[in-house]
Amino acid sequence: MTPRATIVFELDAFEPIIEHTVRKAIAAIKPQLRDDKPQTTKLLLTHDEAAQALSVSQRTLSAYVDAGDLSQVRLGPRTIRYCLDDLRAFIQKNKTQSQ
Repeated sequence: MTPRATIVFELDAFEPIIEHTVRKAIAAIKPQLRDDKPQTTKLLLTHDEAAQALSVSQRTLSAYVDAGDLSQVRLGPRTIRYCLDDLRAFIQKNKTQSQ
């Protein structure tokens, strides 16, 4: 049987190497994490997206449209969208003042 050697490493000896490796990894992915790209905001939302934006059910959203409180944009025979500005205006119109 061959004798085995035991090697003991001090953690402090590896700290600069680990720090350097982590900094290098962060520097490599940092450009991907930046939000340098201009944000594009969807101007038109689907029925589901509009309902989610207003935190209401799809049925309630349809009731708002049926009552004439909210308008739709018809892009085709079966393609209906909701304008983001119309949703914002609807929210503003329906805001209540705190007492």
